[in-house]
Amino acid sequence: MAEQEPGACKLDVHVRRVASGSGTIARETEVYCPHRDRSMAVAACEACPEYVGGGADAATGRTYVLCRRLTAASARSLRQARSAYVVHRLTSEGSSAAERTPVGAIMTREILCVRADLALATASALFERRHVSGAPVVNEDGEPIGMVSKADLLPAGDANLVADVMTHLTVVLPETSTISQAAAFMSYENVDRLPIVSEDGKVSGIVSALDLLRWFARSDGYVLPDAHPGLAEEPDR
Repeated sequence: MAEQEPGACKLDVHVRRVASGSGTIARETEVYCPHRDRSMAVAACEACPEYVGGGADAATGRTYVLCRRLTAASARSLRQARSAYVVHRLTSEGSSAAERTPVGAIMTREILCVRADLALATASALFERRHVSGAPVVNEDGEPIGMVSKADLLPAGDANLVADVMTHLTVVLPETSTISQAAAFMSYENVDRLPIVSEDGKVSGIVSALDLLRWFARSDGYVLPDAHPGLAEEPDR
């Protein structure tokens, strides 16, 4: 772990695992650069002359890179300026139904969660029985610490536990967030599901890209079946 240079800014590393048609899983690591206003590969960030090192946060387990060009204050200012522009656009064009509806209204509330010490084979069988393609990973307090999908459970190396393959969380949303915000975050982070948390930070639901599509279709009058038909059919064991 590198010592933090005075004034340098920590930028969280985002991790994705992408399953290809050959059955292999590629691990992609990116970092969002507020100065460039885009995500870039960690390797590209390390090649930048402003890169001064990286490490992992002992409290959260998240990895990060250090940038001398940005201070914590300047990075925060850039993010706030970008957010202000988005809010201005939305308010100037009028509030849509998606902007008025909380994501808690469409999220799946009865969800499957797993712990980090669960065996991969057990998790895979559980996903098949409950007809789910992914689940939040929670700690003893019910707080989200990651996500695991079916793709993550494919045999890979010496991985034996969910902790070995899960993607550490980069974003969660409170139940009061809007459907528009959920869609924006999922598009920006390139994910197809997000954990939803209560006010005390515990997992209270999950929203998927399919949930969003279903809501938009129903809003235009289409009649669709309920989601997750098999999730609650099997009793807990």
